[in-house]
Amino acid sequence: MLFNIYAYLTLILVVAAFTDICAGTFAFDPTKGDLTGARAGTASILFIALAMCFGYFVYRKGAKLSVASVIGVALLLFCIFLGYNFPVVKLSKMGWNVVLIIYIFAASTLPVWLLLQPRDYLCSFLLYAMLIGGFLGVVIVRPNMAIAAYKGFTVGEGASAQ
Repeated sequence: MLFNIYAYLTLILVVAAFTDICAGTFAFDPTKGDLTGARAGTASILFIALAMCFGYFVYRKGAKLSVASVIGVALLLFCIFLGYNFPVVKLSKMGWNVVLIIYIFAASTLPVWLLLQPRDYLCSFLLYAMLIGGFLGVVIVRPNMAIAAYKGFTVGEGASAQ
């Protein structure tokens, strides 16, 4: 019983941390006029809708996975483009907290084939693209990494610990 209570409280903590971090990332502050959060939030909302459509067409309508993957990745890039250029979801941090709690509930109760599996499948292509882009960036730009391998640690008020 004690372990179950611990596990439950730990899950609550994880959900709270996820919600707070994501809400802070997606929040729009009209006083600053910075659209970064609105852009990320809009792209994410569009992507969730895309993932659900992808899951429906692949797992319930029998769409061919190869064709659906090409279309899905193209639409994923389009979602990012739309989110960046037309950030229409401009919610406060509290607004995003509400949206994210609804999303967490939906993600935990909907069938895996409808949201989680297609979302992760499409995200894997984004991950591969970022890995390849990072590798190509290092190879093409060849940044100079001129730092010492080890310089010691500075502890407290400048005292060096070796």
